[in-house]
Amino acid sequence: MIRNVKKTFFSSILAIAMFLAFSGGSVQAAVNIQGLEGVLNNIASKQNNENQKPFLADRNSTEELIDPITGSLTLKQTDIVLPGKDGLDLSIARIYNSSMSEGATKKVTVTSSSSSSTTYSTLGWYVEVTRCYPGSTCSTFYLGPYTSESAAWLVENDYNYSTTNTSYIDFASRFYGQVQTTYSTYTVKTSNIPDKNNYLRSRYDLGTGWFLAFPSVQKEKYSGKTYLTFHDGTGASYSVEFTPDTSDSNLANYEGKDAEFRQIQTNDPVYGFNNSQVSAAYVFVSSDKRRTYFADDGRLVGIQDRFGNQITFKHTNRTVFGNTYPFISEIIDSVGRTVTFTYEDTINATNFNGENIDVLVKDPDNPSHTVSVRYIKDRRNVALLDSNDNVIETFFIPTLWQVVDRAGLVNSFSYQSPSQKVRFMFHTKSLNPSAYTFAILLAEARYPHSRSMYEYGATIRNLGPDGATDAYRVARRYDEVRRYNPNTATSYYTGNDPASNAKINDTSYAYTNDLTGYPTYSSTEVLPTSYLFSSEYMLGSGQKVKRTYNKKMQMVTAEVTTSSNEKKRVTYQEFDSNFKTKPTKLKIEDITSGGTAYNTQYIGQTYTDWGGLQSITQPLTSTQYQNAATKALYTTSFTYEPTYKMLTQKQWYQKAATLLTESYTFDTLGRILTYTNAANETTQYVYAQGPEGFRIEVTKPLENNKQAKSVRIYGPDGKFAFPTISKEYYTDSNNNLVESTSTKTYDLLLGLVRTDTNSEGATTTYSYDDLGRVTSIALPAYTGEDGNDYTMTQKYQYFPYRYSNYYDANNTQIINTVLESYIELQKVGESFGTTYNLQNQIYDGFGNPRQVQTYDDDNGWAITDYRYDKVNRPIYVKDAESNVATYSYDPWESWRKLSMLTGI
Repeated sequence: MIRNVKKTFFSSILAIAMFLAFSGGSVQAAVNIQGLEGVLNNIASKQNNENQKPFLADRNSTEELIDPITGSLTLKQTDIVLPGKDGLDLSIARIYNSSMSEGATKKVTVTSSSSSSTTYSTLGWYVEVTRCYPGSTCSTFYLGPYTSESAAWLVENDYNYSTTNTSYIDFASRFYGQVQTTYSTYTVKTSNIPDKNNYLRSRYDLGTGWFLAFPSVQKEKYSGKTYLTFHDGTGASYSVEFTPDTSDSNLANYEGKDAEFRQIQTNDPVYGFNNSQVSAAYVFVSSDKRRTYFADDGRLVGIQDRFGNQITFKHTNRTVFGNTYPFISEIIDSVGRTVTFTYEDTINATNFNGENIDVLVKDPDNPSHTVSVRYIKDRRNVALLDSNDNVIETFFIPTLWQVVDRAGLVNSFSYQSPSQKVRFMFHTKSLNPSAYTFAILLAEARYPHSRSMYEYGATIRNLGPDGATDAYRVARRYDEVRRYNPNTATSYYTGNDPASNAKINDTSYAYTNDLTGYPTYSSTEVLPTSYLFSSEYMLGSGQKVKRTYNKKMQMVTAEVTTSSNEKKRVTYQEFDSNFKTKPTKLKIEDITSGGTAYNTQYIGQTYTDWGGLQSITQPLTSTQYQNAATKALYTTSFTYEPTYKMLTQKQWYQKAATLLTESYTFDTLGRILTYTNAANETTQYVYAQGPEGFRIEVTKPLENNKQAKSVRIYGPDGKFAFPTISKEYYTDSNNNLVESTSTKTYDLLLGLVRTDTNSEGATTTYSYDDLGRVTSIALPAYTGEDGNDYTMTQKYQYFPYRYSNYYDANNTQIINTVLESYIELQKVGESFGTTYNLQNQIYDGFGNPRQVQTYDDDNGWAITDYRYDKVNRPIYVKDAESNVATYSYDPWESWRKLSMLTGI
């Protein structure tokens, strides 16, 4: 290879330092215009890396996170969970991310004019270093030759990650060849262009800002150079940067050395994988050796665990804006269930009535037994504008409008209208004029019995050292319950108390400074050590939570302030040298309303060479923390096995002379073999393949040298995923070995027990609805005192969209789910039975009981009412005798006072 060196004189509109600041892989020489354009376009896909998230019950499969660093909203909703073999479950979930909600992609085109005037060096390994200064001047120089690639890599790495000089930025890449010198003069111009092609749409087409919670690889090519981004399926993304370091994850900014993203070589005997459509080209190997496979175009093709169980993904081609992309069409999970995706293509139809994606899951043994989910998309007509406000193009983009779940319940979504403009420029901090894309910001998530509302505030962020872009951060979120007015036959939304109409979980957000340093600093690379940025949210209870970060995005402090101005503060004083966000020393203190700190304590943590927790101290005073001997007595240490990073030993001191130990051993596949507790009692595990299926035997020690043994057999009727035979052995008081056996059958679609037959042949039968909720438990038949045979069944019925005529003024007209339960006793051979223990439990959209109605023949209905405050804490209970209990809370939101009033 011959590398050109160009002695260049720039009259540039573009500060090339931008691409050095954000580029993770090797790049062509500074004056390679096509290479420069590629790196610039790769900036936008790396601008935000989201984190992770919590849970609720009309929304019991919903998780929400407001990222404290970026201010973005992430909403994850799990539609289907299919239990699999050895824990290899399959979940069908959706994620909305406001920072990924732009309907078009920020891009730039670079053009140049040039005039051109050549020497060759010796053949070898060289390092090309491009050095850029603030403004528009960059220069390239070469180091070498070096005798080996590893020697060149060390030099390359030193330049790429040097932080000793902030007056310029270096970008280095290694190559093998010769150096040829050429003299040229260049004039570089840029055009900022929004591109209607969007990665999430080309991969999932679920609606702008939404994607399925599956990993994928984004592969972008700009002028011959390929950029890879690994999306982990949670919202986090990492640039792929292959290095010679075999312990490296090859993922930029991935904290840990317990995983690896690697390229698969042709005919690789270890990592080769094929889904019958295409072979895998990349694989992500997690710490437990689970492998996630991707084709050359980045589509997910398979997941395989260390036991050989696998999930296979297949695809169908669809066209978006004239380009053909593969979309998931079928998934076969580890149990043999088939999940199919069926797509409509109606977004450009004249008579548009929505565009559907249907997801259907089939029982592996009974294809007519199915559950399904439907995603219904709406559309928006949008226009792309250049930096002169000229309309480039108008077209339709999809928005996720409704989701019809397995029980036919509907969740709906609406977005800010009109769409928010997102200005951007790569070569200037001024956004007037600018090119535009647009953000589809989620404004309302409407559940069957409640809703969540979101508001945003605009800010400006750096887009590389010379560019800028608009961004949106959550400013407020709140919830409301849904009520129904029978007089007008309409539903409406309020807080828990309709009189005050205070919103539920009303939370406001405020931000100080920005993670990119705008407007004071041009990029994160030139932020001073003292730079801090923070976010704070205030709950409806008056409590505030503030997090402060430094330039490395390390959390510096986390502080909780009550309505009485008392504080609890955690200061992260020191961090691990290898893992920048893992703290090694924390200071914890309470602060009075007057600002005086007290009860100051310290916690120390250390980490393994791959990033696992190695030790942690209890909270200690300064004196205790400084004394090594005392500190050791209050330290818990952890040891791991090297292959799967599983815990093998935990040690801590009960008192000065008593060191306690828990330990684990594992087989070569990472299955637990023994667990020894702190009392030195050992539980043993044995695994074997037998004629009935895969057998797991567990033996536990009991008192007086007795033992208890359990056996689980995973047979073919349970697809070797669920235990079909369970045996229990124990030693009774007479030292006799007692055995009991149960045999289970399963609803394989849901992964739930259908029948359970004991040693005497008596069978309990279970039924479920499509959401997996139990609807009946039929106990074994028995003979009554009258000599007749009876059956007894516990029944449950679920009624959504109900409101009670017996509500008090606070709960009036709230739309709820009613769980009706009762026992039905029936004489064998008769058509009708007798009902006992009738009860209605009435729950709101947050899973809070609003009313419980219990019936008996003597007294009729007994009703208990419940009320909640604006952060959904219980504050009032009134029972059937009109006894009232009220609850109040201290500023730390702990229960403080119970007041009882009798017989109101």
